[in-house]
Amino acid sequence: MAAKFLGEASKVVTGSHDRTLKIWDLRSRACIETKFAGSSCNDLAIVDSSGSTIISGHFDKSIRFWDTRSESSANNILFNGKVTSLDLTRDGKYLICCVRDDTLKLLDLRMNHVVNSFRPLLPVVDKLKNLNTILARDFREIFRDRLHKSSVDI
Repeated sequence: MAAKFLGEASKVVTGSHDRTLKIWDLRSRACIETKFAGSSCNDLAIVDSSGSTIISGHFDKSIRFWDTRSESSANNILFNGKVTSLDLTRDGKYLICCVRDDTLKLLDLRMNHVVNSFRPLLPVVDKLKNLNTILARDFREIFRDRLHKSSVDI
């Protein structure tokens, strides 16, 4: 679920697990528009200061571009994993997307395509996996020993 101010302080857009984007008027405390996104929304980005363009990142591995003046999304880009977070550069020209395929995607919004993909170095990932395995084994042994000792003490 995500929420962002939409151009002005009295309007907010939310994306949620009910597969909708909703635009709220904070003054009237009411939803003034609902857009059906078709997939659970994980994050939102507002492109312009007027709040007319919304970008949403979704569980179905896509980002969607929305014009607040129309009902449906204007464009979709599909990735290889769930989109978990979004952020814009200050000038609004680039969007960074965190994707559950262990990559960060950098999109040029002027051309609507990925200009770079960043992936962690595999040796670092392998070392972390090994560390997690070692820690999990050590914790299991510690808890097993403590449980065994406490049952003996009783």
